[in-house]
Amino acid sequence: MISKTSYIDLKEKFESGMIDEDDYLFYRNSWFRKEAEDDVEYEKWLTKIPKVTLPKDWVLIPGTPFAGAVGYGKIFAEGMCFDLYLDCYNLLGYYYGDPYWQVYNGAEFSFRCDMKEPEKIIEAIQGELARCKSQK
Repeated sequence: MISKTSYIDLKEKFESGMIDEDDYLFYRNSWFRKEAEDDVEYEKWLTKIPKVTLPKDWVLIPGTPFAGAVGYGKIFAEGMCFDLYLDCYNLLGYYYGDPYWQVYNGAEFSFRCDMKEPEKIIEAIQGELARCKSQK
C-alpha cells in the first residue's frame, strides 16, 4: 500500500497530469481502505476471535463490518433473523470495557457477552426462540 507521503505525491502527480484519473482513484481508494483497516486492526483480531459453533440447522451469513464493529453477520434460526456484531473498541454505543458480542433482532431482544464466551450467544438466541414459541 501507499504511505501518507506517497498519497500526497500521488495527488500532486494527478493534478499535474502525470497520472490519469483511473489510476489516481484506484490508489487513493486503496490508501483510504488501508487506513480504515489499520484503524480497526482486522488482522490482529482475526487471531483473537474465538470459534463460534452454531447448531447445525442455523445459518450465519457474514456481512461487511460497519459503524465501528470488527465483525458483523446475520444468524438465521427457526425462521428468525438475528444481527450479530463484534465490538472490540466500544464504538457501538455501549461501554463494556472488553471486546464483546452483541446480538439482537429488533427492539424485543438484545444480548451482550464477552468476546471470549461465544457459547452465551447461542444460549441467548435459544432462549429467545423458546420465548417466542411460548407466546404463540
